Amino acid sequence: MTAAALPVKPILEQWDDAEGQLCYRFTLPGAPRTKKNHSQAARTGRKCPTCRLGTGPARVFPSKEFTLYQAKVSEYVKTKPQLWLAIRRPVAVKAFVYRERNVGDFDGYMQALGDILQYCGILANDRYIAHRDGSRLLKDASNPRMEITITVLKADVQEEISL
Repeated sequence: MTAAALPVKPILEQWDDAEGQLCYRFTLPGAPRTKKNHSQAARTGRKCPTCRLGTGPARVFPSKEFTLYQAKVSEYVKTKPQLWLAIRRPVAVKAFVYRERNVGDFDGYMQALGDILQYCGILANDRYIAHRDGSRLLKDASNPRMEITITVLKADVQEEISL
């Protein structure tokens, strides 16, 4: 089969599951990064004229690596209007996180994923993530990525979760 004859994988797959819930599946390219490894602390507010540091309270900012990864993913999503979902209902997220190396913790990657989904406009707010059942950390040094499935939960499932 030649390269021209290879089937093209759609950017966004969409279907209804057995319970009639709307599901989306897509892949975010690049080596995933967590927010908390090597986070940065800085003072905010007006700068002191002598030392040039902020005079306000100290704040912790995400790691530089995470910020760069988030910007890269955001640029990718901007070129794919199919991913501009802005979901405003509770969802279940299943993510297969393919890393370059077996480093980082599950919670760190899941927090980073929620923030990225919100930052890119796929979810209106990461607080809509009701659960992350089925998510896994895996290794693929030659093709790091995140394969994500989002299921928009039905009203009766939402009520069970909120109890």
